[in-house]
Amino acid sequence: PPERRVRAVSPPRAEIALRVPAALGEGPCWHAARGTLWWLDITGRKLFEWAPGSPAARTVAVAQLPGAIAPTSDGRFLAALHHGLHLVAPENGALEAFAPLPDHDPRHFRCN
Repeated sequence: PPERRVRAVSPPRAEIALRVPAALGEGPCWHAARGTLWWLDITGRKLFEWAPGSPAARTVAVAQLPGAIAPTSDGRFLAALHHGLHLVAPENGALEAFAPLPDHDPRHFRCN
C-alpha cells in the first residue's frame, strides 16, 4: 500500500481583537451585508458593532435588555428584548415591535 504521510497542524489560536467594557457581554453575530461583528451588553442595554481592523467599536443603545440579535434581510436586526421580539435599526437603536412573547412576564423573565 502507498505510504501515508501525516502533517502536523497547529491548533487555532484566538487573539483579543478589541477590548470593550461590558457588564454582561454576549451573543456575537456576524452581519455579512455590513461586514461587521455585532454583540450585546445585556445589562448595559447596548449593542456593539466592530469592523475588523477598526480601532474602536460603535455603541448603539437600546431601550430594553437585549438577549439575542440576528440580522434581517432589510439590514435591521431581529432582537429578543425584555418585552418581546423587536426590529432594531442599527443606525440609532430605534425599535419596532415585531411580536409579543406568549405568556411572558417581564417582571420575572427576560430573553436570553
